[in-house]
Amino acid sequence: MRVLRRPAAAALCATLVAAAASRAAAQVAPPGPCTSSHDSTSARTWLARARSAVGLTAAGDSVIRIVESIEQPLADESDRPDPPYIGQITSDTVWVDPATGVERVRLPGPRGATYLRGARATFRVGPDGATGDAGAHSRLWGGRAFDVWAELEEWARDARVAVGGRCQYRAAMRIVLTRPGAFGAERLLLDEQTAIPIALERTEAHYFLGPYRARYLYATWTAVGARALYPVTATLMVDGEPEETRSAFPGAVTLVGKGEAPPVAIPDSSLVLPIEPQHRFRSDSLTPVAVGGGTYLLVNRAFTSVASLAGDTVFLFDSPAGEVRARNERVLLDSLFAGRHPVVFVAMNHVWPHIAGMRYWVAHGATVVTSAANVSFVRSVLARRWAALPDELEAARARTRITVRGISDSASLAGGAVRLFPLEGTNGEGQLLAYLAPAHFVWASDHIQDISAPNIYVEDVRRTVRRHALAPAGASGPHFKLIPWASVDTLPHERAGDWRDADR
Repeated sequence: MRVLRRPAAAALCATLVAAAASRAAAQVAPPGPCTSSHDSTSARTWLARARSAVGLTAAGDSVIRIVESIEQPLADESDRPDPPYIGQITSDTVWVDPATGVERVRLPGPRGATYLRGARATFRVGPDGATGDAGAHSRLWGGRAFDVWAELEEWARDARVAVGGRCQYRAAMRIVLTRPGAFGAERLLLDEQTAIPIALERTEAHYFLGPYRARYLYATWTAVGARALYPVTATLMVDGEPEETRSAFPGAVTLVGKGEAPPVAIPDSSLVLPIEPQHRFRSDSLTPVAVGGGTYLLVNRAFTSVASLAGDTVFLFDSPAGEVRARNERVLLDSLFAGRHPVVFVAMNHVWPHIAGMRYWVAHGATVVTSAANVSFVRSVLARRWAALPDELEAARARTRITVRGISDSASLAGGAVRLFPLEGTNGEGQLLAYLAPAHFVWASDHIQDISAPNIYVEDVRRTVRRHALAPAGASGPHFKLIPWASVDTLPHERAGDWRDADR
């Protein structure tokens, strides 16, 4: 394989290769059915061949340094629930010790932390050393699968690996190795002729999507040393769609001596940390903040949501973070509103983190109200099966009646105590504004996320309030406590009320 020598040409070529790989990945069919292999070669022998083919055995006392770009479509943060989505491109540097499979990675961003990542535990690197971090282990567990050297070393150390047959994938025959994984069986596909890794398949778990079948596709291998190979791209496919592509540019993957690298060793090889699907957000206890008129903010360090008792019905506006927080919300609402009440869950928009508790509430009988534009998306979220890792909705599905109501125009509920309106403006399409009349309170979810200066999101909110002649006294957003409406309506230049200065 040819290695590009000119840096500018290498960067341009790698960018084009990565873009082409990302597009091509969307068209890759899953592996065909496996048949028994007539070859008696053992799994251990196949892994030894694979390690030799990519250069793990020739790496000696070196460490591999990988400078990679990360391309992600942000389906969870885009303005609509369907593609095309906004994209995010970042980069990071990963150091891998081929002898142990341990990685050292610094997360992107000016405040990105540094972690040491092994197969069974992740450690955060601080001024006083490295300490085990269960939350980081859950968050970063999937990232190891992009690094085929680390994966191969992990599989080679696992005595449970077996040969699962051979199948056709990407127009050639592959040997399939299998082993038990965190959420079910994993499969590693090796090229039958060269033993080069082609793909890794396994079940993973997500706070919003639940369990899904993930496939990591390794493509466009290039030389990174005298006898070492590394894929230019590794693409994660989720439910057949590209979810993330990592591109290691030619010239940016190198073998260096351990003396030239930062420490790549975990302090405790015996530590085993769990992989928790509901890992993304903190699940701190909730504090109620009274707004008036039977309305409360439900606040913790991660998010704010809103609950209001109107007539005999509890209206819940958003339920962020996931099932753990939703369970805490229910306990808190039982203490705030005595007795049994029907619940209406208002999904203000389709943004995943803000409605991640929706399935929990539906499992407990809530009716869902959302913009008509989001009805099909909400129904698809509720219809998604979590059989491999049942949540409360999956456990109660057989006895749960799912009701989703779409709002095309304005709606007046609970005798006018709760009024819902489509948000004005381009960025308001498919999103709702709620006016809780007894409290004179406006909730527009994350359209109120910064009131330190004029911005297009707040302007959408103000236009909607003016158009419908509403008279709010207060407002809030997912990262605020209670805000005087004047702070939104006048947008003073000082930073008072900005979430970064709030008492949270």
